[in-house]
Amino acid sequence: MTKDKLLLISKLCDSNFRIEELLLLSFNYKCSQCDAVYEIDPELMLCPVCSATQRSRQPLNGVLEVEINGSISSHDPLDYLPVEREFYPAIPVGNTPLWHPHNLVEKYAFPHLYL
Repeated sequence: MTKDKLLLISKLCDSNFRIEELLLLSFNYKCSQCDAVYEIDPELMLCPVCSATQRSRQPLNGVLEVEINGSISSHDPLDYLPVEREFYPAIPVGNTPLWHPHNLVEKYAFPHLYL
């Protein structure tokens, strides 16, 4: 077991996370362009192969995504954070007010425009 995995386990011991599940998971980086797979390394953020073709003023080439290998029993991301649920406030969803932008309505002649 790697040092990073043991450190993560020690941080999660006081949380609601199931330690058995963590032991069954493995993580690696996967390039979003060429699908190359790399070991987790905090210094590595871009695929070395794809980022070599990077041009200025263009979106980044070869952004690495974290890939989880294994299965998890919960699909709620809060179950896998090393902080108890009580410290996360409820996020209000819905009832977002609409805004009638008068300047845009006049400029583009959209009388029923709401954002």
